[in-house]
Amino acid sequence: MKKFLFILTGFLLLGFSARVSAQQNDETVIDPGNPSFQATYRNFDFKGNFAATAIHGDVNNYFLVDFSKLTGKFEKVYFMSLSFGEPRIVNIDSDLSHDKIWFQANKSYREPDILHLFVTLKEKTDQYSKTLTDEQKASWLKANDKYK
Repeated sequence: MKKFLFILTGFLLLGFSARVSAQQNDETVIDPGNPSFQATYRNFDFKGNFAATAIHGDVNNYFLVDFSKLTGKFEKVYFMSLSFGEPRIVNIDSDLSHDKIWFQANKSYREPDILHLFVTLKEKTDQYSKTLTDEQKASWLKANDKYK
């Protein structure tokens, strides 16, 4: 009888801990490296915008940024560099060969503010790009490109 109660208690504890773990991890899974996940968003409609909210999760909102609107490697790397300085957003897709790059932001931040942030970063990128020669861009990339 004691052995039965011991085994039953073990199963109950195991079931309870699995349930608690599942509740704590009940967040949307974003996997930009997965081809089937990418296919789901291949024809995502930005409606002419540079960035858009793609998924509303329980804790975070997930944003797609239209990297096809950045003209070259310098602009993409510079944009990413600027994004890393922004505490409200987290890049979750660092493959610059993608036309769409994923970011997340905690739901405590307003969506319009985050979308505006992406536009601001693009404007800063475009402005800075115009001030540099091709040689200066190449030099900057040599020192700062972590996506080689």
